Amino acid sequence: MLRRPPAAWRSAHNQAHLDARAHRRASPQAYRRSARVKTHLQGIRHGLPATSGTAAAAKTQAPTCTTIHDLGGDLILEILLRLPSLSSLIRAAVSCRAFLAAVRSSPAFRRRFRALHPPPLLSFFFESIGKDIPSFSPIRRRSDPDLAAAVRGADVFLTRLPYHDEASTGWKIAECSGGYLLLLNGDTEQIAVYNPLTRALDLFSVPPDEIADGHRGNFSVQNCFVLSSGEAPGSFRVVCCCLDNSRVRAAVFSSGTREWQILPWSPPAPGQPSDKGHWLLAGKQANGNLHLAHVERAYKVVLDTLTLQFSFIDLPEHLKGKGSLYMTGETKNGKLCIVSVVGFTLHIWFRVADTDGVEKWVVDKVIPLKHEVLQATETAPDDPGQLKVWAVLDGVVYFSALIRGQPSSPRWFLSFCLETRKLEKLFYRTFDNGVYPYIMAWPSSLWEVENVIPLEHEVFQATETSPDDDDYLKMWAVLDGVVFCSPVRFGDPSSPTWFLSFCLETRNLEKLFYRTFDNCVYPYIMAWPPSLVCNCVSS
Repeated sequence: MLRRPPAAWRSAHNQAHLDARAHRRASPQAYRRSARVKTHLQGIRHGLPATSGTAAAAKTQAPTCTTIHDLGGDLILEILLRLPSLSSLIRAAVSCRAFLAAVRSSPAFRRRFRALHPPPLLSFFFESIGKDIPSFSPIRRRSDPDLAAAVRGADVFLTRLPYHDEASTGWKIAECSGGYLLLLNGDTEQIAVYNPLTRALDLFSVPPDEIADGHRGNFSVQNCFVLSSGEAPGSFRVVCCCLDNSRVRAAVFSSGTREWQILPWSPPAPGQPSDKGHWLLAGKQANGNLHLAHVERAYKVVLDTLTLQFSFIDLPEHLKGKGSLYMTGETKNGKLCIVSVVGFTLHIWFRVADTDGVEKWVVDKVIPLKHEVLQATETAPDDPGQLKVWAVLDGVVYFSALIRGQPSSPRWFLSFCLETRKLEKLFYRTFDNGVYPYIMAWPSSLWEVENVIPLEHEVFQATETSPDDDDYLKMWAVLDGVVFCSPVRFGDPSSPTWFLSFCLETRNLEKLFYRTFDNCVYPYIMAWPPSLVCNCVSS
C-alpha cells in the first residue's frame, strides 16, 4: 500500500507546479528554451547523443581544474611570506614540491622572510652542576603547533653524543649559536658540534698542543665558539681562544678542511700586568665578532671572524669590573649593543661617534621594567629582587627575575623585545649553572643545493604512475651528457619498468620504452658510418 506524501511535501510540490505554470504563461519562449535544455540533459543522462548546441554548451560550461602547478613562482612566494613563523614555512615547503622549489631558488625571499619573521626561540639548555647531561626547558606556545612539533622531534637529551662512562657523559656546553650546540669533553679531549633538530653530529679533536707554543707565563683555553655560515648550510667553524699573561691567541677549525689553523699571538693587552692569570671574562658573539671583556679594566678584546685579527675597544667606565651586570649582544638589524641592568631597569648602550669621529659608548634608552615584571610573574612588590641578563640575541633580551640572597631558588625566565617593548613570560624553574637560549636556525633543506636535480614529479608524470616510498631511480649509463635510467621499486627489481633518458644540458626527460629488466643494460649509440668518412688513397 502506497502512502501519501507528507502534507508539507505536497504543499511544496503544488507551489512549484503553480510557479512553473505562471512562468510558462508569462514567457512562452523562455519556457520552450528551458524545456529543450531539460530534454537534452535527460537524453545525455540516458546515453542518447547530444545535439551540437548541447555539446557546445556543455563544453563552455565545463569547470576548469586549477592545481598548485598553475601558480607562478612569484605568487607562491608572496603566499609563503604571509606564514606566521619559520616552522610553518618548513612544514609548507616540505609538503609541496612547488613551494620547496620556490623557496630554494630565491635568496631574496629568504632575506625578506628572515626580516619579517625572526628565527623563533625553541628552548633553553641549562648546564648541569657536576657531570650530568645538560637539561632542557622547552618554550610552549599554543598558538604555534608547528613550533611545538619541531620541539617534539628534537633530540633534546643529546642521545647521539658518545660517552665512555655510564654514570657521566663528560660533555659540557660551551656555546649555543646558529642552531648548533658546541660541547666539550675534557675526558676524551673531543669537541662536538650538534644540531638537536636535524641530529647532525660532528666530532673532532681539541686543538693540537702547538696552540701553546710561545706562551709567556700562565696558559689557558678561555672560550670556544661555533660560527655557522648563513650562505653555506651545514658548514661551520669553531674558534678556540686561549691566553697567556698578557696576550690572546685563537685556533680555528673548519668543517670543510677538517683541520685546525693556529693564529699568531695578539699584541700585549694595554695595561695588563705580566703575572695575571685569568684576566678575561667569558666571551659572546655579536655583530659578527667575538667579544671578551676584561675582568677589571674598561676594555674588551675583539676577534674579527672575517679577518681573524684581534683588536681592543673600550667599555663604559660605569661597567668596569662588573661583568655580571651586563651582556654584549646585537639588535634585530645586527647593530652592536650592551644591555646592563640595575635592579629592574635595563640600560641600552650603543657605540656612537662624537664630533671628532671617535666612537664611544652612549646610553640610548633606559627601560624600567619593575611594574611589568612583577605583574607578569605575580610577585609581591615588597620582595627584594633584581634582573639577571643571560643573552641579547636579534634584539631580544633574555633574563630572569631572582630574589636577592636566594640564587639557587626557582625563578621566572622572561624575554623582552627592544623593538616592540613586548615582555613575555617563558617558564619557571631552578637555575643550575650556564643558560643557553636555543634559537631555531634556517634549515639546510630550504637552501638551493647546486648540481642537484629533483626528477620525482617529472618521472611520475611522464610514466603516468603514482609515487611510492619504495621507488627510486636506477642509473644505467651517462653518455654524451645524457643520463639513461629507470624507476625501480625497492625489493622488486625484476618487475616491468619504464626506461628513460635525461639530458643534462636541456633538462629534457624522454620516455623510451616499457619492459622487464633482465640483467645488464647497454645503451647502443649509433657511430659515424664508414661510408661518410673520406678515405684518401694516395696514387
